[in-house]
Amino acid sequence: MPGYSPKRSPYGIGQSEGIVSAFRTRTVASSAPYLIPYIQPDSRILDVGCGPGSITIDFARIAHEGHTTGVDTAAAVDTLQKARADARIAGISNVDFVIGDAHHLPFADGTFDIAHSHQVLQHVADPVAVLREMRRVTKRGGVVACCETDNDVLVYYPLYEGIEAYCRTFKDAIRARGLEPVSGRRVHAWARQAGFDPARMQTSTRNWVFRTPAERQVWGALNLEIVKKSEYAAVVVQHGLASAEALEEMKEAWRDWVVDEDGLAVIMNMELLCQV
Repeated sequence: MPGYSPKRSPYGIGQSEGIVSAFRTRTVASSAPYLIPYIQPDSRILDVGCGPGSITIDFARIAHEGHTTGVDTAAAVDTLQKARADARIAGISNVDFVIGDAHHLPFADGTFDIAHSHQVLQHVADPVAVLREMRRVTKRGGVVACCETDNDVLVYYPLYEGIEAYCRTFKDAIRARGLEPVSGRRVHAWARQAGFDPARMQTSTRNWVFRTPAERQVWGALNLEIVKKSEYAAVVVQHGLASAEALEEMKEAWRDWVVDEDGLAVIMNMELLCQV
């Protein structure tokens, strides 16, 4: 697995407190609605790359007679502790969180009815291997579900020069780690290479739209956090992708966009459902 280290965050943006807090706002309704019709009350669900576990815990609420497991790398040990605490506070007992490598999932064949990942494949060394593992641990007749942003299909208005530079260097920084940031358009092809039958795949798209002041604040704060405190910034400077001065210009652009009453962002996500 070139570029993979269990001690380093697998995410190109890292796992700072602000980034993890932003991810904790995600729910099944906001991030995996395409999967809801397939969830039964007694489903056994695996959430790969679960991070802070908000989606994982939500799966457990829906499949209240079943069991949901979230898995993430050793680099996410603190994040998983927060997920366990959130589950306890919510009174959700049919969920657990384990450490594991998505390239070699620590589960027997056919353990789960559903295997799910959200914005994970762009952060792994071998997306095909991860999908193959998700297929392996899913029962015959079950489903594997993935949602991936396509980082070449982003709409920003107004397009501040600093935001344009940020979008470009964000992809460059992920590629500098040997990963693929433009994953949305590739996910169905990766699934075919992993052994899924194209005739048994369903694809759909879902847009994230940020226009209101509150929506712009959410999206702008996350991206500002990435520029200020994440591994992205270190990789950008280390590989000469942007100067420290350019990073400051990116920060200023995000601040300006957040308060621009005409500000708009549309982010395209590809959703894939594969029958096993």
